[in-house]
Amino acid sequence: MKILGAFALSAVFVAMAISCFGQDEEYTRLTLKGLKGVRVVVEDLSTGAEAGGLTRSLVQTDVELRLRDAGIRVVSPRELGEPYLYVVIHAERVFQQSLYATLIRVSFRQNAVLERDRAITAYGAETWSAGSVEIFSSEKMSRGTRDELGDLVDRFCKAYLSENTK
Repeated sequence: MKILGAFALSAVFVAMAISCFGQDEEYTRLTLKGLKGVRVVVEDLSTGAEAGGLTRSLVQTDVELRLRDAGIRVVSPRELGEPYLYVVIHAERVFQQSLYATLIRVSFRQNAVLERDRAITAYGAETWSAGSVEIFSSEKMSRGTRDELGDLVDRFCKAYLSENTK
């Protein structure tokens, strides 16, 4: 039990040190040029995220609303095919369940052809990403995660719109 507690404490300190990460650079934004819309895929949530009050459909709706509010067209899988905005949320309780360590990641994935051999296609290659690791109290886990996810989706919107002016 002491080892598990030490691991949880270490995870919290690492989370605090890494609070934000991603690949939101000029060269990754260029990979968004020419897109006609965005499809959203939300990975199954961790049991900790669900226990904290999140649902996959709630996350899907939050992300799609942010995109639409920014003027980005949200499309169905049939309409656009492979390119998609991929959302991952993992949350685990720490410190006797009074806190949640939460990983939130938003990435854009699309097929990419290798320059060295154009016959090779990488399916679902990550070409843009942003994420964060946060600590929330049990009471604020759902709202805090949704707010942080909204900030990450806003970063994507800004990157998308910088390459796809109307």
